[in-house]
Amino acid sequence: ANLKSYHRQQLNDLYSTNWIASKAVNIPVDDALKDGVSLSLEDTKQLEIFENGLKAFKVEEKITNLAKWSKVFGGAVIVIVTNEDTMDTPLIIDNLKQGQLKNLVVLDKFDITSVELERDPLSQNYLKPIYYQIAKGGGNVHYSRVIHLDGETTTNYNRELMNGWGLSVYEKGWTSILNATVSPDLLSNILLQSNQDVYKIAGLNDALTNGADELVLKRLQSIQESKSIFNGIALDKEDDYINIAKNFSGLESINKAFFEIVCGAFDIPYSRFMGIASTGLNVTGEGDLSNYYDKVEAERTKLLPAYETIYKLMQYHLFGKNLNITFEFKPLWQMSGLETAQLNKANAEVDNLYLNMGVVNELDIKSRLVQDDRYPTITAESVEAERLLYEEMETLTNEETENNIIA
Repeated sequence: ANLKSYHRQQLNDLYSTNWIASKAVNIPVDDALKDGVSLSLEDTKQLEIFENGLKAFKVEEKITNLAKWSKVFGGAVIVIVTNEDTMDTPLIIDNLKQGQLKNLVVLDKFDITSVELERDPLSQNYLKPIYYQIAKGGGNVHYSRVIHLDGETTTNYNRELMNGWGLSVYEKGWTSILNATVSPDLLSNILLQSNQDVYKIAGLNDALTNGADELVLKRLQSIQESKSIFNGIALDKEDDYINIAKNFSGLESINKAFFEIVCGAFDIPYSRFMGIASTGLNVTGEGDLSNYYDKVEAERTKLLPAYETIYKLMQYHLFGKNLNITFEFKPLWQMSGLETAQLNKANAEVDNLYLNMGVVNELDIKSRLVQDDRYPTITAESVEAERLLYEEMETLTNEETENNIIA
């Protein structure tokens, strides 16, 4: 097979030494994970212990490496290492005792070998390893002790060829990366030839015919040296000199086209890949970024099982039980300061309109502002206390009205 995914050294060198190739892998992963996740637990002390545990095991770094290496090599894993003696037996996380998690080890697919594939097409683990073996020693590792992340989605035929793994992300973008890599160098060489000197030397053909090649070269060298020193040239009266300047308009577009092909191959907007602002009349780039963020969300979805498994492991390791800590990824699209101000103004105008119409009261509006950090004095407790006071006053008013009617 001609698949690049067989050749570890080529994949490793491309990612490690080529800035275009490394950005093609790093950008979507870094964008997916740059803001981390939001964790939720009522007990703030336990939540702090949990967050410190994640930092101690370098969970974010390891999940990031898992995502990147799976793209580069076509697959990667996190091996769950516990205090248990055997790694070839199934891991039941609910039976894990406090303090039993020893380490989380990230390996690419070349560091760990698929020993046996699941051949039952009805199994959730179909065409994935039942057992793994660490390449540099160690016995079999049961798949339940391995967090497996494939590279690019491919056919069952290719999965068979790759012994249960996916393909490298470079499989489809290899040629476009190499073309974009050499494009600036080729254009530089062309620019060096932007001016062409033409010498018309009397008797040149006769001199070459009579074997005076060295004399001709010496004369040309002398002319070039005088040009460099005096910014001018000395010629015989019968000789002539012409400088032909070449027109290289459009080279920038050609170079950009090579990089746009790379961006198309990896579904990354050109402005994001090159780190430049979108240009042109009425161009913001938001449409491109919106589509790109759909891809980034897909990256996050692929990593959800890794987060879920590790977070559950950490809870049993730290507390000996599952605290049902919940998490969610932070929003990808962050509003600018101006956009936030405009939204707040619009909301305030709507609230004021509904307040004047009697649709809502002040407490309804304050309840929505509890989550706004700009109003630290408006808390859930203060709103609830004000609500109770409002209800008490309303009750007294109703009683006074009824007494007046009776009287």
